[in-house]
Amino acid sequence: MKRYSLTQVVVCSAASVFATVALGLLLCNTGHHRHVQYALSRLGLAPIPRYYRVNLSDPETARAAQQRYRQIAARRDVELTPAQQTEIMELYHRLGIWENMWWLGVKIQKNPCDLWMMQQILSEVRPDYVIEAGTLFGGSALYFAHVLDGLGLDDSKVITIDIEEQCQEAAKLPLWKEKVEFIHGSSTDPDVVRRIRERVNGKKVVVVLDSDHTRDHVLHELLCYSPMVGRGSYLVAEDTNIDGVPVLPEYGPGPMAAVSDFLQREEGTHFSQDVSREALVLTFNPGGWLKRR
Repeated sequence: MKRYSLTQVVVCSAASVFATVALGLLLCNTGHHRHVQYALSRLGLAPIPRYYRVNLSDPETARAAQQRYRQIAARRDVELTPAQQTEIMELYHRLGIWENMWWLGVKIQKNPCDLWMMQQILSEVRPDYVIEAGTLFGGSALYFAHVLDGLGLDDSKVITIDIEEQCQEAAKLPLWKEKVEFIHGSSTDPDVVRRIRERVNGKKVVVVLDSDHTRDHVLHELLCYSPMVGRGSYLVAEDTNIDGVPVLPEYGPGPMAAVSDFLQREEGTHFSQDVSREALVLTFNPGGWLKRR
């Protein structure tokens, strides 16, 4: 067996670390792996991305986030304790399945159980429009388009919004060209909101929020898009599971805090948290399935 000197081992180890960090930073800069940047930020090797700003050092804020999640888990009609539900969700998230999924060849960063629940909602509501904030690679917008197409809703469309345009591959597909409209901009830009509001006025609308996960941004989105959702339809705030518990205990305040704030406002009094949409337990949106009464 070939022996290596201590110097050679140190050099090889350093090179390996350097290559790993360089690859991680490359992935971060190209927007392909948010969690890599978060991990590197914990090592002081990259800035904390806007999706994972750590702000739960205040014990009271952390306890409030945990309490909100336990209350939601307790309301589900399942034969599992809130602690068991939390453990299942945490372990499932660690598997990273949602980071290795494609819909007809296009990457889609979603929980498969949530996608299943979304097709049930779309089949029940039969919307004229699905509005999605946060396009990324376009997999979920394409998925929504296929569900609408499968339901025979020939005139129904998907409007998807993002500050970055990374959906070029999805945009090549015929159904995307037929049923999806991509808006390059911020979901809270007044002009973008106005254009969409005018477009969907008087129509049946389902809204899905999956962009910047900071509390203020999500709350702004909830206030902007909730008036577009009619009675019996849904406003879905995604990734409320990262807000303190259970999968990113240091992150927040985020989507769950935004939902809590929204429900205490006048605009939120028209909505209720539909925990029946959490019957599969493995949801990334606990308390985020908001149904218009």
